[in-house]
Amino acid sequence: HRQLAAAWGVGNEAAEHVRAALVLCADHELNASGFTARCIASAGASLRASVLGGLAALGGVRHGAITARVETFWDTPASASPAGLRGLLQAGGDIPGFGHPLYPDGDIRAKAILDAILPDLPEAAARLSPRGALTRRPPSHDLPLALP
Repeated sequence: HRQLAAAWGVGNEAAEHVRAALVLCADHELNASGFTARCIASAGASLRASVLGGLAALGGVRHGAITARVETFWDTPASASPAGLRGLLQAGGDIPGFGHPLYPDGDIRAKAILDAILPDLPEAAARLSPRGALTRRPPSHDLPLALP
């Protein structure tokens, strides 16, 4: 977390938020990337091979790549206004970062991260409210990981 914070040029408080997010993401039962890495390691492969396998699984569109999709969506003009969001939903699109198939009542990782970081990100907090109201789904952990 300190190395990432230094690379991103953020201070100690943000570094602690990075640490918390890393722990919350790592301690997520048997997700695809963790399970893949464990399977590869149990076959006697090297640590490098196990990590590469986990990272390959993390790149899937139903796993870690969702965070990249949230980040891209966050920067689109359609995401900036409730009217744009409604238009997207009416056209059959979705708002990435909301709803998680394993946590229909809410992803506790998202809540923990958002509770920690949103006081320092008032613009992000203001933009989240209409998104959540329109989707009627709570945020997934992918959303706070992609916030600017």
